[in-house]
Amino acid sequence: IVSAPEFAPCVVQTVATSFLGRPLAPEDDAWKTQLVKTFVDGGYRMRTLVKAIVTSPRYRLGNDRR
Repeated sequence: IVSAPEFAPCVVQTVATSFLGRPLAPEDDAWKTQLVKTFVDGGYRMRTLVKAIVTSPRYRLGNDRR
């Protein structure tokens, strides 16, 4: 399953959507591509993906309630 080309983008889409609390939009495409690379390069580890999401400016700006 992991070797399927749609696996990593699907995981990234699902996890990022969950963390952002909204669907990914076209302006998120470059960020999604970077997250996919990070996820694959990190050996498909969820911890690596989650860290990349929560430390990104996009996540911080989207969840800054102040």
